[in-house]
Amino acid sequence: MKPIRAAARIGLVLLFFVLGFGVQPASAHVSPHHAELVVSTKHHVTSGRLIVHRDVVSPDKAGAWASRLLTASCPASGSGVAGDSGGVPGGVVVELAWSCHVDKLDLTSMLKKGGLTQAVVEFDGNTVDATTVAPVVDASGAHEGPASAAFPWRTVVLGVALAVVALQALRWTLRRRPRHRPHQPTRPGPHPRQSPQSVGCARRRRQQLIAAGAAAVAGLVPYATAGTSFAADETVAAAANGAPVSVQGTAFKDVNRNGVRDGGEAPMPGVDVTDGAVWTTTGADGSYTLRMDPSRRETDLVSVVSPNGYTPALRKDYIPQFFHKVPDGDGPHTGIDFALVPDRNAANPTEKWVMDSDIEVSNTSDEAARRTLPQWTGQVEAMSEVDGATMAIATGDLTVTDYAQEPRRQAGYDVLRKGLTDGKLGMPFYPTVGNHDVGGTATSQGYGGSMEYYRRNLGPEWYSFDRNGRHIVVLEDNYDASGLKPQLEWLREDLKRHAAGKQVLLFAHRSLFTQWGPGAGMQPTIDELAKYDVRMFAAGHNQQAEYRRGAFDRSVEINNQGTYGIDGSHPDYKILNFEDITDDPRTRRNEDTGYVSNTHRQFDIDDDAALVSPAPGSVHGAGAPSPSSCTPRTTAAHRPPQPSPSATAKAVRYGARAA
Repeated sequence: MKPIRAAARIGLVLLFFVLGFGVQPASAHVSPHHAELVVSTKHHVTSGRLIVHRDVVSPDKAGAWASRLLTASCPASGSGVAGDSGGVPGGVVVELAWSCHVDKLDLTSMLKKGGLTQAVVEFDGNTVDATTVAPVVDASGAHEGPASAAFPWRTVVLGVALAVVALQALRWTLRRRPRHRPHQPTRPGPHPRQSPQSVGCARRRRQQLIAAGAAAVAGLVPYATAGTSFAADETVAAAANGAPVSVQGTAFKDVNRNGVRDGGEAPMPGVDVTDGAVWTTTGADGSYTLRMDPSRRETDLVSVVSPNGYTPALRKDYIPQFFHKVPDGDGPHTGIDFALVPDRNAANPTEKWVMDSDIEVSNTSDEAARRTLPQWTGQVEAMSEVDGATMAIATGDLTVTDYAQEPRRQAGYDVLRKGLTDGKLGMPFYPTVGNHDVGGTATSQGYGGSMEYYRRNLGPEWYSFDRNGRHIVVLEDNYDASGLKPQLEWLREDLKRHAAGKQVLLFAHRSLFTQWGPGAGMQPTIDELAKYDVRMFAAGHNQQAEYRRGAFDRSVEINNQGTYGIDGSHPDYKILNFEDITDDPRTRRNEDTGYVSNTHRQFDIDDDAALVSPAPGSVHGAGAPSPSSCTPRTTAAHRPPQPSPSATAKAVRYGARAA
């Protein structure tokens, strides 16, 4: 009896010891200790670019360091430079080359030696997250390392614990068996019955053994699920919660633009509300009830799909209040209202928009905040002076949250919002999440936790709204797109509800169709979008100003250059023109015969100067006299030739008042 109890206790203690040390780490997105690696394979050679923080390795040693740790079927060669002057402040950039076709890379040594918890890897266009759990990367994804990479001490301890329990159980069983005594004949008669006390003891012993076995099985769960994706984490969390909360409010016509429903302000029926997963629609009295899963994100948000001709009331930093935080607790949560302001500009199909990207305001240090705040404020002032512009949108990397230590992350968003306020943008500013905007608190976990500071300050990572008679969709495509199944499910419902019969404009951070994009994991999203009339896809991330024919019928793809042009050029922004895709209902003609066009401007360049490359009629032939003047305001637009645009822009216009 006592040996059995002791053995069970020892086994359970050992199992809990194993489980305690086997807790899976929080998402690597919440840590600043990460690297970025791009690998591009050709027939017989492979090239790569590695970016790490300067605290990991110095520029002069980075080439040899990376070459030693990133060997494949052939050795690598590398050369490192400081990233401060090349678009990676505080980083080191290593150019890599292998003289063979690299099928896969094992990043175990690099992660260990560099003290890294994650490497974001783009392998032949597919973006994946490599961690110590899944350090081997190839074009199909991230995988577990070789079994011999580390001694499986947890498995050994678990096996020893189970063996102790099993041996003690066997020992007890053998002791309880009647001993064979051949020199004493067995007495005839009925088998003696066990006492109630002995029956109870036997039952308790069996229960103890069953409990030990169940604990052993439970101990195997973390190992069986190691390396699961963000999407899987969300599914498990939702299943564990199993208790949706009720969110209630009203959408109303905010005539006086104060964000509060005053007497006489009418309700708005038929307006959709979502939390990024589930949907509801306001009734005849403008009210809605949404039942949402509070475990889906750390900061719970609900957002409205603002209808055509309306703009949600603006915050002081000009960000539309299309989203609201849901209080903590079981609910029901009431009074979460959406103030929608009637806006003639929002109904104008030729409204002029400004668009920028990769602003990268920083609070990684006090010096970085002092430098980037006035720079960003001046850029906001420049955009505010664009004649006739009444809408602004950014395509990601608004901050450098991922490189900031956790206590400094909120202040980075404070810098961003202060620049919008002090620069007096004067128009709605819609955000998009970029890879550098990702990062959570010290206790954040999983994909949802990695979006924590962004959600607190700028809203949901995917959302949509109607404007100018078109449907606008903002997506998140920064990391492993194959793990964004919840976004795809939301998108399907959003397009079904709002995109039929409308032109669709799409915004995200990474370009869908370049080697810097999110990779093949986005194909289901592209397939869904292809069912609708997508006219533009706009992105950033590449640090290049690009304009080309898009993959969708009648569409273009526009890339914003951002703060760090890879060719050393100035930060840029775009002025979007929708005239050539706008049909005038007052005529019998079809004026929707062209493409979205744009003016490309650079900050800190005098707006009286322009460079065309080449604009229609601007080719300077051999022997022709020098042109006497340049009139940029009459040639300042990207206009692809009709009816089929070429892959390059026809004009580039630079200009903005120096801040």
